[in-house]
Amino acid sequence: MATDPTHADALHSLHEAGNVLLIKGRPLTPLTPQVLEWFAHSIVEVADERRGIVPPAPGVRQVTTVQAGARSTAEIDLAFQRGAIAVLGWPFDDPAPRATGRAAVPPDVKVVLELVQGVEREEPVSKLEAILKRDPTLEMCIRDSRYKAPASLPTCRLPWPIKPSRLAVRRPASIWTKRLPG
Repeated sequence: MATDPTHADALHSLHEAGNVLLIKGRPLTPLTPQVLEWFAHSIVEVADERRGIVPPAPGVRQVTTVQAGARSTAEIDLAFQRGAIAVLGWPFDDPAPRATGRAAVPPDVKVVLELVQGVEREEPVSKLEAILKRDPTLEMCIRDSRYKAPASLPTCRLPWPIKPSRLAVRRPASIWTKRLPG
């Protein structure tokens, strides 16, 4: 299409309007220098690549290349070594990444999860306090809330963000809940 003189006016008007033009594939006949100036980039398939790693001589008009059809990280790296400004493709031919195992859960999160599970199982207060002792910051905040007004709990500095939720605190012979601000 770019080599057809009937399309030259349309391509020129698109270029003049500020559109970025890309040419794909190798034309059957060479483009005139005037038409070549209108194209900002050339899309070249990996199979059609003819460029070497050595850049062309300075002063030669060069259309930047967008490499298409890359299927491995080696092809992607080689395309950038050859001077491509972008690569289209996905490294499907590379081996799939291996699972690294389960992500480690931070200790403070483990304590909170164990505490919630203990409350759900309605374990005795002594067991819940034993769980709390594994995280000194959380234990301090809960103990602090027992001795001060219940509104003091949100002022405790916890190592994780508190989202709006319900916090249940057991007292002998009673259970009360407080809505945390969020």
